[in-house]
Amino acid sequence: MNFDEKLIRETVFGITRVTVEHGYYCFHRYAEAQERFYEFSNWDFFRKCYATAGVRFDFYTDSTEFSFDFELHSASSRRFYYFDVFVDGRYLTQFGEESPSSAQSRFCVKLPEGEKRVTVWFPCMYAAFVKNVCADGSFVKPAVFDKTLLAIGDSITHGYDAHLSSNAYPAILARTLGINVINQGIGGDVYHEGNIGEGLGFLPDFITVLLGTNDWAGRKRDRFTESVENYYALLDKYYPGVPKLVITPLWRGDCKRLTSVGRFSDAADVITREAKSYPGVSVVDGMKLIDHDDGLFSPDVLHPNDKGFENFASNLCPVFKKVFGL
Repeated sequence: MNFDEKLIRETVFGITRVTVEHGYYCFHRYAEAQERFYEFSNWDFFRKCYATAGVRFDFYTDSTEFSFDFELHSASSRRFYYFDVFVDGRYLTQFGEESPSSAQSRFCVKLPEGEKRVTVWFPCMYAAFVKNVCADGSFVKPAVFDKTLLAIGDSITHGYDAHLSSNAYPAILARTLGINVINQGIGGDVYHEGNIGEGLGFLPDFITVLLGTNDWAGRKRDRFTESVENYYALLDKYYPGVPKLVITPLWRGDCKRLTSVGRFSDAADVITREAKSYPGVSVVDGMKLIDHDDGLFSPDVLHPNDKGFENFASNLCPVFKKVFGL
């Protein structure tokens, strides 16, 4: 069975839209207005917009093989890519490599006999465009989700440094809670109005925001405070009535130093004060959501590794359920 454009659009999740580029299907996490902002303000962030973090095929089938051609495009500072395959919610296998030897390749996975749910998480650190999508079974039925989470953030939301794409914390939330998630994390991002743009064109059911660590590390306090104020005003404007969970910056190895913003806790205080001034916004202390253990991070002691993301998500999930009444 060859997937036509309609079936591809129905079985790919974690996106705002699909376009066709040079014969390949391109999956977008951002609305056009958001992409335009990054294109003209920060080229590095613009290319990161196309990273397929949180994007996945998700469908029911009786197929024993699923395959597609793909083309990789650099979309982060990292040089590894992996597709993660789940069957009926359980991890099956991984396809990818460190330092890709070729920009073009073919994904092919053997599946168990019988009817099953198949989920293929795309790489977080690259943009993966696909074509010639095939399954050998008699039917393919898209997964169905009642709720959609919009996860806004920086590199930690983007998925740095999970080698399992499905271990980025928005993906773990989606898998654990059975919801759709659109991952709008970009490595290096800060509080600014452009990453909201004019909204998605639809209202998600929940929003999480995890920003501020890069502001604390590299911005002046007055500019940071102004950006946070403007950000939450715009978030309220374009997503009225949508419940929001704001996570203050996670622990990092150098968080005891002073920056132009001040102490690490000063950044959290600014975010908390401004976010809580709007209705429907809850704030959780990110310092309490991950163990302060170097072993849960990459060598930079800034980005969680796979174990770190699992630790973070295990603490975040109960908070998420409580805040959003799940």
